[in-house]
Amino acid sequence: METLVGVLAIGNEVVEGQITNRNAAWLSTQLSKLGAQTLYHLSCRDERDEILNSMNFLGQHCNFILVCGGLGPTKDDTTREALSEWSSAPLAHDETQWLVIKEKLQGRRVTLREGHKRQALVPKGAVALGNSKGVAPGFFMKTPKGFLASLPGPPYELQAMFNEHLAPLIVDQIKPQPDKELKTWICLGAPESEIAHITESLLGDDFSFGFRLHKPYVEVKVWLPISPPATASVRLARLEEKLGPWLVGKSIEDIRFRFHDHLKKFDHVFVIDHLTSGLFLEKLKEDFHSDHLRYQCFEHKSFRYFSQHEVQGILSHVGLDSSKNNLFISLFAASEHSAHLSFNDEIQTIEIPSRFPVTSMIGQLYVIEKCFLQVQRG
Repeated sequence: METLVGVLAIGNEVVEGQITNRNAAWLSTQLSKLGAQTLYHLSCRDERDEILNSMNFLGQHCNFILVCGGLGPTKDDTTREALSEWSSAPLAHDETQWLVIKEKLQGRRVTLREGHKRQALVPKGAVALGNSKGVAPGFFMKTPKGFLASLPGPPYELQAMFNEHLAPLIVDQIKPQPDKELKTWICLGAPESEIAHITESLLGDDFSFGFRLHKPYVEVKVWLPISPPATASVRLARLEEKLGPWLVGKSIEDIRFRFHDHLKKFDHVFVIDHLTSGLFLEKLKEDFHSDHLRYQCFEHKSFRYFSQHEVQGILSHVGLDSSKNNLFISLFAASEHSAHLSFNDEIQTIEIPSRFPVTSMIGQLYVIEKCFLQVQRG
């Protein structure tokens, strides 16, 4: 049976526009990779009646509803109660999850309140989903109306819970049957017309493909049958080779998630930014919540080119200590079309496509994306 999904985002801040609902887009992308088709994205306030109305609508059209948000410890977080009512499954205290919650909060020296105990309530018959990046657990269950999953609202918590717990359950219990596989490439530094020309000349009419422009990036999308012809892999490898000068990854969301997850392995992350005037910090803060990041940015009026020898001299005065679990990242302009990027005491020079000078936003974004990729490989 086809897996038809509805994604419901719960939160007054979402409906009122204080927060952009990026969770729905990310979830739909991941679900598509598993073979499920998303039909609806809905948002509603933290009101039980509105949650129930939204669930009833989605239940008429979908056999799997994925809810995000509303799992906090305060009284205005009514998701659990509403989903319990909708699924006809009473809430039950999960002692295992409660012990995990207590340990996390006590480790942060947070006073335990009655509201925290509510976060250990899970509908009867549901599988609790551990939260490796936060406190509140989610859950997954089969109801008389279809499958239901509830995840926390913060993107870094939601994405970790989905990857670690929910995705395997979807594959094992819902068993979506994909008929096509989507492959994507993210390019930076070339116009959409150029990327399209390369793709069309290599793939012709034998493949189903498309493009999505989300500035400054161009995404190439190719849909393949589950059992593609033997020649498909050769032609796609050739496409990837041709896209190489502008290729920064296969998925923007996955690049961000892996990068942020990698940074959390260090006790402290220090950044010296003599290139982007704060643009790198903006990208670092996307979905990344940390109190161990130290960032030093220089004003544009101090912008100049640095030789690799100068960068080495600056880093030698920083006091890098290899015995500590710290990461030092630095960005310096090297020339009109290149930049120095360092990780601890290792320095490399990034060549930027000639169309974009190092002083341009696209040129600097190109260096930032290369940084994201290199940190993960390091």
